[in-house]
Amino acid sequence: MKTILRMGLLLSLFISLHTPTHALEVKEVYTVDDWLTIEVGDHVLLMNDLDFDDVDYMPIPLFSGSLDGQKYTIKNVTINLSEESLEPNVGLFGQLSGASIRNLNVDRLTIDAPIEMVSVGSIAGRALNSTLENIAISNAELNSGFNAGGLIGTIEPLDPWAEVLEPNEVQINQTSFNGTIKGGFQVGGLIGSVNRST
Repeated sequence: MKTILRMGLLLSLFISLHTPTHALEVKEVYTVDDWLTIEVGDHVLLMNDLDFDDVDYMPIPLFSGSLDGQKYTIKNVTINLSEESLEPNVGLFGQLSGASIRNLNVDRLTIDAPIEMVSVGSIAGRALNSTLENIAISNAELNSGFNAGGLIGTIEPLDPWAEVLEPNEVQINQTSFNGTIKGGFQVGGLIGSVNRST
């Protein structure tokens, strides 16, 4: 009886030591309405194709969580930025910071932001210390008055002119872009501008 009790206590101790104190809470996104509730630190699992036709879309300003698109497609997103807008970074997300985006398709994305100092990219206008992999962008039309890239508009530290820079490393793997890009300053097929970053 003592041996069985001791084994039970050891098993309970092992389970408690090997169970995360904060289990990862996943946000499953089934609809456009679900997508529009994504918050900065969410861990998102896309569960369906999403059609944003007739949706007045504005970028999620900041994202530092994770998104696994599971190879589903986001389509028919249109973003029209007016001169009065205060958005400095434009894409599905405004800025990525410590984020992970993977396994996502985007089809028929249109961004019109012909404004000075506004960075445009299909996924995000700006990225810091983030990872993007297995992403395919097709039939996109991007227009920026500043930096524009098929995936990311600008990769640079928060303060690129600081004497001591915070590290900024953005990893991009197995991504593709098909579409047109116009920019008023720096333009690239995947990245518009890389400044003091890797």
